[in-house]
Amino acid sequence: MIFYFSGTGNSLYTAERLSTSLQEPICNIAQAIQEKKFSYILSEEERLGFVFPVYAWGIPKPVATFLKNIEISSIAPYYTFAVITCGDSIGLTMDTLKKLLKQKNIYLNSGFSLAMPDNYVDLMSSASNNS
Repeated sequence: MIFYFSGTGNSLYTAERLSTSLQEPICNIAQAIQEKKFSYILSEEERLGFVFPVYAWGIPKPVATFLKNIEISSIAPYYTFAVITCGDSIGLTMDTLKKLLKQKNIYLNSGFSLAMPDNYVDLMSSASNNS
C-alpha cells in the first residue's frame, strides 16, 4: 500500500510509477482524511510506502494529520519506505517523518528524496527579482 499526497502532481506521478513497478495499490491521503479513513490492514508480503512533497523543508500538514491518525495492522512484518519529492532539498523532513511514524510503532526501513522540477513560487519569484 502506497499512501501519497500531491499538490502539483509530482508526488502523484511518483506514487503511480512506484505502484506499477512494485504492484502495490495507492491511496490518496487527502481523500482518506476527507473520508476519515485511517485504519488499514496490510496483506502478507505487502509493503507500506509514503510519497509526498516537502513543504518549506517540512511535512505538509495533511500528511502530518494523516500520520497522527493512521492505524496499520498486519499479520506479518512489513517493509516501510518513503519517497519525498523536492525541488532542491528535503532538509530534516525524513527525520520528522521517522518521529511521527515511530509514535505509531511504524519504523522506516528506507527513505529517499527525489528531485523534481522546483515549483516553490515565492522562492522562484524572489530569485528572478534578484537577478
